[in-house]
Amino acid sequence: MAKYQSFLSRIGSNRDRAALRGIFSQFLTDDDPPALKDLVLASIVLSGTETTQITISGACTTAISISSAFTTGISISGDGTTAFAVTSGFSGVNAISLAGTGSTAGINISGNHTTAITIGAQTTAGVAITGATATGISITGACSTAALQLGVSGTPAGDFIWYGTTALHKVLFDADGDTNGAVYIGADTKGLLFNLYGDTTGCGVFWDPSTDTNGTLSIGASGGSKGNDLVMYGATNGNYAKWDQSANSLLLVGTSTVLNVAGTTAATSPTTGAFILAGGAGIAGDVFLADDKVLSLGTTVATAETKITMEFDETTTGIGLFNMGSLSAPMVLNTNPGATVAGHTINILHSAGAGDCDDLLGSYTKVAFSGDGDSGCTAVGGAFRAYVGTAVGDATVVKELYGIQPWCSHDGTGAITAMSALSAKCDVNTGAFTASTVNAGHFHIEGAGAVTGQFDGVMIEVHPDVTCLDSMLALAVDSGATVTSGIRVTGAMTNLLKLDVTTAVVTNALVPAAAPDAETMGADKAIVIDIGGTPYYIPLYDTLHA
Repeated sequence: MAKYQSFLSRIGSNRDRAALRGIFSQFLTDDDPPALKDLVLASIVLSGTETTQITISGACTTAISISSAFTTGISISGDGTTAFAVTSGFSGVNAISLAGTGSTAGINISGNHTTAITIGAQTTAGVAITGATATGISITGACSTAALQLGVSGTPAGDFIWYGTTALHKVLFDADGDTNGAVYIGADTKGLLFNLYGDTTGCGVFWDPSTDTNGTLSIGASGGSKGNDLVMYGATNGNYAKWDQSANSLLLVGTSTVLNVAGTTAATSPTTGAFILAGGAGIAGDVFLADDKVLSLGTTVATAETKITMEFDETTTGIGLFNMGSLSAPMVLNTNPGATVAGHTINILHSAGAGDCDDLLGSYTKVAFSGDGDSGCTAVGGAFRAYVGTAVGDATVVKELYGIQPWCSHDGTGAITAMSALSAKCDVNTGAFTASTVNAGHFHIEGAGAVTGQFDGVMIEVHPDVTCLDSMLALAVDSGATVTSGIRVTGAMTNLLKLDVTTAVVTNALVPAAAPDAETMGADKAIVIDIGGTPYYIPLYDTLHA
């Protein structure tokens, strides 16, 4: 202060010396050298056209401090390049500190600037607002580059943190996270509610961390008209997954899309397994099931009585298996199931007119052996079984029982080459082989049960409406064939032939008509046989004659 006193002593006017001494005492301390006193101003008005209105580059604890009540802490309304600059020379703790209880805005920038606020130096807080204000920072002017810029491209200003009311609940922008930066909304056990709203009320994306134990992410909302479409694109153009809210449909679009369910939970019912479908399924393409895997239709896959299974049994048999029940556990028919029950139905109608269909087979089954074969195996192309009762003494009743009952019917006047209700073919081809028996048709009759009623090995019945049947049994030998016997009968029986008919039988016949000698006797009956259009008579006697 001594140098200032020496300077003032050189001023001749006592009045001037007193005025300057009063001014210096307002701004300078009595220290030697003197220091600048704190400056308290009611207001600061900057109206010049300088490039930078206020520049703070020195080291200080707080560059600007506003601690009393205010309407607007700092208001910059003029146009310029930089409204407020804290340059790299500033190394203080707080560049701007607003601790008062302003009612409108802590910082109000309404002019047009390239950058409204630039903070370039490392500080504890670039802008600190600790008082209660209606708006902490208000920028209402049109900023051509950025209203608020933290750092520049390639040079981040640091992390950005928003704290919530509860401790450690925050939104964090980590400038160095995941190489290019990362945004964290909340943290483990510190979840934050997060909503993205759409143009329609109630439509949006909503994350609620406190619901359903682990939180709930909702896309849209309930109510029938608040859904949102969700699209997930794949690596191939035109391939994506889409939830179409208007159609209530989840779509896999594109020829390369794949739905892959990698779960290994075993299915034990229609409501278990890795993939559960409550409704029906429409499939336009092929369906493949892996080897040794079972496709089960029914309520309980563990019970043969209530399931239908299809399987390619690669491990045990090497063939495909289709089962309705099993050999030991049949499917059980319900009580009062209806007039007609068909366990297996194939119904084919050819109504399109002439075509290239040479053979139409309703069902085709083939069993073939090649190579060495299996000498202990019995091969059956189609095994049909029909049973009544399950044990001796069982009183189970059924009206009729047929092991197999094929039908063939012709209506109209259309000509056909052949018609047979049952056609069997036995082809021995040209090789010589040994067999106990070879038959085109073989009927087995077994059992010691006493049957009341007519019991026949083979029965051919002609209904009353038939009018043009040529024969009930036709034995035909094609030209060139060699047949030893037309009919061969073996074994013991009471009667070789029993005729319960009156036609084609002559009573009291004299065979021949004119006795060739005295020893000839008239037959009791004669059977009439047509050979080449000529009737012949086989005499029959009801008693033996010497």
